[in-house]
Amino acid sequence: MKEILHIFKIEKFTAGFISFINKNFTEDSHIFWIHGDKNPDEKYTYLTYPNVYFYPNMEIKLNKKYTEKQLENFDLIVYHWVIDIPIIDYFYCHKKILKKLALYFWGGDDKLFGNFGEKVRKRYVIRNALVLGRIIPEEIAETRSSYHPKGKLLCAMYDDEKLRDILNNMRIIQKNITDAINIQIGNSAYPDFNHIRILQLLSKYKGDNIKIYVPLSYGKMDYAEQVIRYGRKIYGDKFVPMQKFLPAEEYYDFLQKIDIAIMDLEGQHALGNIYGLLRLGCKLYLRKDSMLYEYFLKEMHCKIFSIEQIENMDINKLSRFAYQEKEKNREQIFKHWNEQILVGQWKQIFNTIK
Repeated sequence: MKEILHIFKIEKFTAGFISFINKNFTEDSHIFWIHGDKNPDEKYTYLTYPNVYFYPNMEIKLNKKYTEKQLENFDLIVYHWVIDIPIIDYFYCHKKILKKLALYFWGGDDKLFGNFGEKVRKRYVIRNALVLGRIIPEEIAETRSSYHPKGKLLCAMYDDEKLRDILNNMRIIQKNITDAINIQIGNSAYPDFNHIRILQLLSKYKGDNIKIYVPLSYGKMDYAEQVIRYGRKIYGDKFVPMQKFLPAEEYYDFLQKIDIAIMDLEGQHALGNIYGLLRLGCKLYLRKDSMLYEYFLKEMHCKIFSIEQIENMDINKLSRFAYQEKEKNREQIFKHWNEQILVGQWKQIFNTIK
């Protein structure tokens, strides 16, 4: 039996991943060190699992005298979301850990940040870790060219059985010709989505029967205010900023009503959101030069469209999407995003240590 430690920050993926591991990987011992700030308005029932330990500050935990001895007893250490400089520095200073360290990147955290020394240390840790986990295959080539890592490069995704069940029980809505065309831009208040550029691009449709929804409940709030001011200036009450974080059931109920989603992204982001949209029959526009465009077109074999096409489209062409194409996308997402495939992906990572 292998002893595997997961260092995991409190985020929206935490509960689903712990449940997924505890359900599907009973042949090994999985321990979770959860860290970060807890929201007083949320319930953290996963903290009651006997294999879950909560530490508000992981830096303090790592600097305890007995922690080094604890870490020696694990066969594999999986660090999720490679973002915290003190944790990265700890691995750099304890180099023997690197031979059993798996780094799992969420997107964006594969970049170097901080001062010169911090960048040097992070580069060293990435290059010398046992295994690097990415979400989609298109990220692997980028990691290889940026870091020339010595370890294995593998792909794996998180699972959330509850959300998959919600989506599988929802159906594509048939809309009336008089209904407004609902357009979603991005899924958070991060500049990566280029909201203002897309709002400018869509401005030629402001006289049409549209509603533009922009989820802005988390991210950079000063940037969110800029987007809201700009959107209201052009579209008035046709612009709907979503500033409240919705529970999963409510959010997917909202996604079911979206006709068009535009994700102006260069890198990998919002993957769960996009899966949900495609499952629910949404017409998806992505940047043609982005890794997500390549992924959904070539790996997932979905019918998607490029943002570059919008410039030459009238409102009818922008929104037209055959029901057969919607169903094809729905089937492809179901085929690739299922528990059996995800279990196999994570087994590859865990089996790098025999």
